[in-house]
Amino acid sequence: MTVSPGTWLLIATFRGSIAGVVAKGDNPAVPPGADGFQQLKRVDLPLPAISKLVKPAVEVAVASQAPVRRELLLRGDRLHAYAEPVTSGSGNVHAVWVWVGGTAEPVYPHVITGAWEWDLQSLTVIYGPGIPDIYGRDWAIGKPYPLHNTVDTFSEADMVTAAAVLSSRADGTRYPMTVRIDRPPDGPDGSSDPRSLRAATEVVKTDTGCFWRGVTWDVTPFDPPRENPLHAANNLLAQEVDGWTAIVYWKLDRSQTHGDRFPIMVARWQGQKVLDGIHVDPDNGRARVHPDDHGLPHRWAETLEREPELTATLRLWGDDARWHTLDLVCQRVKGTEPPAATVRITRRAEPHGD
Repeated sequence: MTVSPGTWLLIATFRGSIAGVVAKGDNPAVPPGADGFQQLKRVDLPLPAISKLVKPAVEVAVASQAPVRRELLLRGDRLHAYAEPVTSGSGNVHAVWVWVGGTAEPVYPHVITGAWEWDLQSLTVIYGPGIPDIYGRDWAIGKPYPLHNTVDTFSEADMVTAAAVLSSRADGTRYPMTVRIDRPPDGPDGSSDPRSLRAATEVVKTDTGCFWRGVTWDVTPFDPPRENPLHAANNLLAQEVDGWTAIVYWKLDRSQTHGDRFPIMVARWQGQKVLDGIHVDPDNGRARVHPDDHGLPHRWAETLEREPELTATLRLWGDDARWHTLDLVCQRVKGTEPPAATVRITRRAEPHGD
């Protein structure tokens, strides 16, 4: 009996015990099971190798939060396992990469991987090692961040809704995820760096709260991201001028809203997330709008229901304790449901202030 060639297994351990295999080294972009998980006993390895080599290596790696090596002589073949924990910033091990192969085989690198945890009550997220590298961000390991400050595709309203849905799910509910992101520009041309990601997640309810735990890995070499035409157009728009460009969407359904208010969501942005000098509340991630400009975005959305484009201004409070006037160009995206628009925001030159 031989185990050849050697392979990596990514084994989820959201509760400190083995939940299942969520990725395999030969192609970590392909889910191993219908729900993104595969029972370890279903892996193509001899049962003695699983029970005497893989499981003990994972258990020790989880307990020690450190890499582990183990060897096993099985039917004349000497096998070895190398277990590498994927730690979260919350002090948990959410997964373990395990290499299984012959002792003479070289261990090739696995894909970059990181763990994270949403606190569904405080609406904060904590990242573990690997996540900042995957996303190209300078997030601090173990620091709680407000969700809407880091998860680019969600607005604050989206976060509240998503957290409520996840909290309502039964303990142990699992979700596999396929994600496409754009890392911040890293080249002289200012172009973005698209990446393909996979994630395995589980709702975990404990005496201390309700959490959504996950492990994410980069599968770009195996599943190159495909450019979305709408996204490509937005990239071009973002490169035309310094500033902040977003795709937003809304729904003109007031049956469940109050007065003239309805949700306006930021789906994606390019360029700077916040213009330099604009004050952002550290607690809720929002800018301060001039009192006379409250409600303007809702009126713009109503206008874009009738007109293809509009130009407008918006005043936001700055770090220098004065109002800054921003110029906006809003263009309706054709054929979308719900309705959407690109919004390009630039700062107006104000040498003498307001």
